[in-house]
Amino acid sequence: MGGSEQKFSYGSFFLWRLYSLTGVVSLFLFLILQTASASLLLFASKETTQAFLTFQSSTLVFCLEILFITLPVLFHVVYNLKFLSQTRFNLFDYSFQGNVRYILQRVASVIVLAFVLFHVTQLVWVIWSGSEGFQYIRDILFLHRSTGGMIA
Repeated sequence: MGGSEQKFSYGSFFLWRLYSLTGVVSLFLFLILQTASASLLLFASKETTQAFLTFQSSTLVFCLEILFITLPVLFHVVYNLKFLSQTRFNLFDYSFQGNVRYILQRVASVIVLAFVLFHVTQLVWVIWSGSEGFQYIRDILFLHRSTGGMIA
């Protein structure tokens, strides 16, 4: 094939499609679950909220979150970092608009990864540091709901 080498083999087409799907589907599931959780905590009755929090802390929900959200996101991140490490940015050779967008997309993915890692570590720290931090968050949500959206 001359002087050019292929970085990905033909068999990686499946991995590339899996990479695309894990990014879109896991993000969609995460956003739907987060939106449903937040709206339920804000607008549901106290009994419903307590039932939801009990369900949310169950082992089944934890396993489903790991299986359908965490593992696909981890695959997506690892594959993206592998792909990013093999990419040669040639913005100065080819300054086409598509090339600029491609580089901005890759840079944005690293920024988003840093933000998500920071957010997850902060959330895990709040939950694992004791119920005081988690109780504080729940109190803010209940105060927001009981005051009709006005937090003093």
